Amino acid sequence: MMPQKKNPDVLELVRGKCGTLYGSLVEIMTVMKGLPLTYNRDMQLDKEPLFKSIDVTGSSLKILTELFKNLKVNEGRASELLQDESIYATDIMEYLIKKGISLTDSHNIVGKIVAYALDRKLKLSEVPLRDLRFFSSKFNKDVYELLDAKKSVNLKNSFGGTSPKQVRKQLKNA
Repeated sequence: MMPQKKNPDVLELVRGKCGTLYGSLVEIMTVMKGLPLTYNRDMQLDKEPLFKSIDVTGSSLKILTELFKNLKVNEGRASELLQDESIYATDIMEYLIKKGISLTDSHNIVGKIVAYALDRKLKLSEVPLRDLRFFSSKFNKDVYELLDAKKSVNLKNSFGGTSPKQVRKQLKNA
C-alpha cells in the first residue's frame, strides 16, 4: 500500500507490545493487591497475564534475533545523517543544565537556537558564539565540541549508556 515506506515496522510493532506487557503487569498487581498473608482463590487469576507475558516476550525476542541477524547498516548514509547537527541539541541542553540552567529553560533556549539556525540556513556550528550568548550568557567556545558524533556517544557514560565503556559492560553482561 505504501511502497516508499521504509520505517522499521518490526521495531515499531515490538515496541507496541510493551503496552501488552504493561497491561499484564497492571492486571497481576491488581489481582495481588491487598491479599492477606495466606493463599486466596483469586491468586489463580495471575496465570493468564503471566503466560501472555511469557509468550509476548518470547516471540518478540525471536523476531528481534532474526532482525539483528539480517541487519545491514548503510555506513555511508549513517555518516551522512550525522552531519545534521540538530541531533546534538540534547547535548547542548545538557551542557546548559550542567551550567546551572533549569531543564525547562535549557530546552527552550536550545529550541530557539535550532529555530534561529534553521531560519538562517546555518548549521549549529556556524552560529557565532556572540549569537549563542544572546540566548544564554553561559555559552563558551567549548559548546562547539559537542557537535560531534563521537563526543556525543562518549558523553553517555551512565549505566546502559552509549559510551564504548558502557557498551562493553553490557556486552559482557549479555
